[in-house]
Amino acid sequence: MEKEVRELESLLFKSTLEEIRELYKQVLELYEYDGAVRHIADELMRLSLIIHALAERVMSTAREGLFNLLNTLYGLLKEIVWLLTDFYLAFGQEEYESVAFSQAFDKLVEIEKLLEKLG
Repeated sequence: MEKEVRELESLLFKSTLEEIRELYKQVLELYEYDGAVRHIADELMRLSLIIHALAERVMSTAREGLFNLLNTLYGLLKEIVWLLTDFYLAFGQEEYESVAFSQAFDKLVEIEKLLEKLG
């Protein structure tokens, strides 16, 4: 049973990372000439890969007490999905683009600080 749970957890993280990759590509295409948004998207993608790798390491170790950590890591990946989705939806609407950029920048800083504490 535990093996099946680990496989499902791994699949959940992999599918979320794939969703992030697709959104990332779409954001890069839309904001082809906006270096600031592209930089934030690049950083969000970089952090997604770090979070995914960390989750894979956690899932391959002893399970006691690590459920909360996996839950937190998954939550971070979902936040990145939402941030990239916001960029996608805000494209061409200047006031919404600036809000999406501000939120993404703030969340990027938060995620980096959290990962520093974990690492």
